[in-house]
Amino acid sequence: MHLPPISLMLLQVLALHTLVFCCQASTFTDQTDKQALLEFQSNLSPNSRVSLASWNESFDLCNWTGVTCARKHKRVSGLNLSGMKLTGVISPSIGNLSFLTSVSLSHNSFHGSIPPEVGKLFRLQHLNLSNNVLGGGIPLGLSNCSALLNNLEHEIPSELASLSSLVLLSLRRNALTGKLPASFGNLTSLERLDLAYNRMEGEIHEMLFLGGNAFKGQIPSSLANITSLREFDIAACDMTGSIPLSFGRLHNLEILGFSYNSLGSYSSRDLDFLGSLNNYTQLQHLGVGYNRLGGKMPHAISNLPNRLTYLFLGGNFISGSIPHDIGNLESLQTFKVEQSLLTGELPTSLGMLSRLGRLQLQSNMMPGEIPPSLGNLSMIAELYFYLLYLGLDYNMLHGSIRQELMEARSLVSLNVSYNNLTGDLPREVGKLENLIQLYVSHNQLSGHIPQTRENCLSLEEISLNRNLFEGSIINIRDLRDLKLLDLSNNNLSGSIPGYLVNLSSLEYVNLSMNSLEGPVPTEGAFRNFSQFSIFGNINLCGGIPELQLKPCSVLGEIKRVKK
Repeated sequence: MHLPPISLMLLQVLALHTLVFCCQASTFTDQTDKQALLEFQSNLSPNSRVSLASWNESFDLCNWTGVTCARKHKRVSGLNLSGMKLTGVISPSIGNLSFLTSVSLSHNSFHGSIPPEVGKLFRLQHLNLSNNVLGGGIPLGLSNCSALLNNLEHEIPSELASLSSLVLLSLRRNALTGKLPASFGNLTSLERLDLAYNRMEGEIHEMLFLGGNAFKGQIPSSLANITSLREFDIAACDMTGSIPLSFGRLHNLEILGFSYNSLGSYSSRDLDFLGSLNNYTQLQHLGVGYNRLGGKMPHAISNLPNRLTYLFLGGNFISGSIPHDIGNLESLQTFKVEQSLLTGELPTSLGMLSRLGRLQLQSNMMPGEIPPSLGNLSMIAELYFYLLYLGLDYNMLHGSIRQELMEARSLVSLNVSYNNLTGDLPREVGKLENLIQLYVSHNQLSGHIPQTRENCLSLEEISLNRNLFEGSIINIRDLRDLKLLDLSNNNLSGSIPGYLVNLSSLEYVNLSMNSLEGPVPTEGAFRNFSQFSIFGNINLCGGIPELQLKPCSVLGEIKRVKK
């Protein structure tokens, strides 16, 4: 579930302080509404007033541009001027539109401050002022209504905590400073709180949804008292300490994010909180990546809710192996445990995650072979993501690249570099028609490079360097989108194909340390010395002057032309 792209939204289920204003409202009429709107219009620039030309006495009030009237009493209940390119200030007269329930002035160029008279609109349920250039502080009178503000500065007024029916509060991307009022803990109906990307500081005392700020300290266990909370994300702050076990009481959570902090102490107890999440029946997103979490990968992750689609544990100090029962997480689409200390073999049950779209296990110490069951990840329903990204680089995998892996026809990126893989690169790799990146460098693969010309027409990056491949350079003349070709440090022989100069997207070619011979092209990527490398091929000739190679014989030139 995602927040709408707005700067601040206060959405109240029940309007507050109705008794305070009901008597005042009775003294107003539709003439009051008309006069308030005309005064609002007078505070706009001349060009903006033209856009509201219907706002005059010759038109019925309820037919004015952007105006909605209530059916019963014909009073103005809605004002929608979004995206009309209006410029000016918001007139205090807006506070006289006492029957307003919805105001949207977004995507204009209103400037100045928000008039405190907005606080008189006790019936207001929706106020959208996003994407303007408003500034100044938040009017204290907003505790009387719901509101949406942007580019706000100064501190958050504690009076907002009186909105006991508040369900959603978003102050994202403003210039708010200071501490979060402790009284916010009284917002017991709050389901979402987003204060991300402000300038707030200090320690956290109560509930938060504040990624990207400079908050510090420990996560308070009292957050578990807000049992209606559905999203909590405090990524990219400076949080320390442990993740409270009391979070297990927040059964309604759908998103839980702690990534990119300093949580944990490299100890075996750091992951204990995972066992408390078994009752999270609604949990879809769990991110704790790049902290200081230690200990062995707990079996408890296999018991997480089967609605979970995103699991991010990478960048920690987690050891051990991936539980065999990981296949229980049948909805999982993203699984990331990269740059950790895993040592166990890849479980065959990974092949049961039929909806998996991204698997990142690179930079671990995982031994063993690549299980052929990963090839099962293409045999899934059309409505789900296929396995798109497979990253197993920087491990200790050995054996061959199994032919079954090439059955994952949806693969976009295949990276098994920096392992101890041997044998041939399966010729079935040429059937991966969606493949964009092929990285198998720094292994001990041998034999001839399989042909990719017919089906792999989407390839943009090929890195096969530092293996034991032999034979000539394969025919890749049809790979029009190819940007990177690295075949260096192999045992390739023959000549450099002349058609490489016609691959207009090619940005870098590395053919160094092989046994190539014959002329070096001088066009295309071979025209610029910084775009290619061919050193270590002692039988090459010609090329651009910077190479300082021996001239080619006439026979060699004839061969080059024929290519």
